[in-house]
Amino acid sequence: MTKTVLAATLAALTLGCTPQPSPEAGESANLTKAKALVEASAKDFETAAAAVPPAGSNPDEARAVGARLRQAFEARRSEGEALQKLLTEDEKRKLQEFGLKRLVPAVAKLEAKLGTDKPAAAPAPTAPAAPLAEPASPAAAR
Repeated sequence: MTKTVLAATLAALTLGCTPQPSPEAGESANLTKAKALVEASAKDFETAAAAVPPAGSNPDEARAVGARLRQAFEARRSEGEALQKLLTEDEKRKLQEFGLKRLVPAVAKLEAKLGTDKPAAAPAPTAPAAPLAEPASPAAAR
């Protein structure tokens, strides 16, 4: 689940619009807009974390919160995809760094509330496969 949410979060780097964060010196308008999309996504995750019921207490409400979160991302997808095409490689790197710094904590809050922040249990050990019987002599192998 964590990988899925993180993948969705990183995909959210290309989504949405919200009041724009203060641009850094020399930052292009496109990068500033892209950072605003990341900020909107982070706020969506924080809002979802506040709205979702504690793990297991109300699965229907948790699904509804998830549906609203997906709708918010989908509503901003085309704008984000268009912006992504306008960014230079350096700007994409800066956006990814900003996204990781801003989104990882927001996603972690939601995962903690859902109870999905713990690593998956390791699979139970299985018995090793029995070795293939080797012939007793080279003549027996023929």
